[in-house]
Amino acid sequence: MDYTQFSAEDFAANESFQDYFLHQEPGAVKFWEGWIKEHPAMHNEIEAAKTLLEKLSLGIQPEETQVALQALKTEINRRSANGRVINMRRRWYAATVAAVILGLVLVLPLFKATESSWVVIETDYGQLREIYLPDSSFVTLNSNSKVRYQADWSKDKDREVWMEGEAFFDVKKNPKVGGQEFHVHADEATIQVLGTSFNVYQRKADIVVALATGKVSLNTSYAKHQMQPNDVIELHQGEVTQILQNAKLELYTSWRNRKLVLDNTSISKVIDMLEENMGLEVQIDNPDVLNRKLTATLPINEVDILLTALTEIYGLDIRKEDNIIWIK
Repeated sequence: MDYTQFSAEDFAANESFQDYFLHQEPGAVKFWEGWIKEHPAMHNEIEAAKTLLEKLSLGIQPEETQVALQALKTEINRRSANGRVINMRRRWYAATVAAVILGLVLVLPLFKATESSWVVIETDYGQLREIYLPDSSFVTLNSNSKVRYQADWSKDKDREVWMEGEAFFDVKKNPKVGGQEFHVHADEATIQVLGTSFNVYQRKADIVVALATGKVSLNTSYAKHQMQPNDVIELHQGEVTQILQNAKLELYTSWRNRKLVLDNTSISKVIDMLEENMGLEVQIDNPDVLNRKLTATLPINEVDILLTALTEIYGLDIRKEDNIIWIK
């Protein structure tokens, strides 16, 4: 077969190339690695095919991926038989634009790599991502955040993730890969779990851990804390500053549903959220404004609605130009 005549769509629909992309067949991996090296002129089509397959796998569990790929192959064959050319790349560009508008991108790592390689996933301002880890644990990554982990998880090693920003973890209790224990490293703190769900916020010198289900051990260089569901622990520079029991978890996790839930929350904290998650710069003329409180439930990315609420409740003079907000 003359693969030099293949388009990106042809590669994506080819079963052998799919096996290479998913690292399911060693023979296919060896063949395609060699073929790609020998045909540098096909680089753009190969990369486009990989992008297409990656987007096909968005939100799809591994066992369902081949079904989706087969559907793609059938569609390409059907349109080819009818004498029509299918521009799948344009379709996926449109899907990508829609994902950006929604601010929610699902990422499913389907590949294997060497033990020394790392997977790094980041989000932009105003963007959320949902990630399947190698053990099928599920992570929702908030805006302006990052997680990294080794690509290869073996049974004799603990599962470990390093994070910055904010993320919600839903950890598999009985993983197919990786050891039983699961560790999340957030600056000076380490959260140790077996199977549970929890939210971790880590920005600047502050860390906040909110436990939804199960039990976790929060470890720092100063102390170890056993947490129960609905517990919230706040740290500053590694030291515990507040421990809450039976807390309102929606105050810490509502961002996953793209909502901002405020309950007697200071404007100072609201400004932190605008700067950290949306990449905005807020200028305050009157520092007394920072201590005022707000209770509301708002769309997390609708900044204008939030600013209107502040204006109407407190009679503030608020002006927004590009990424800068002035509050008087």
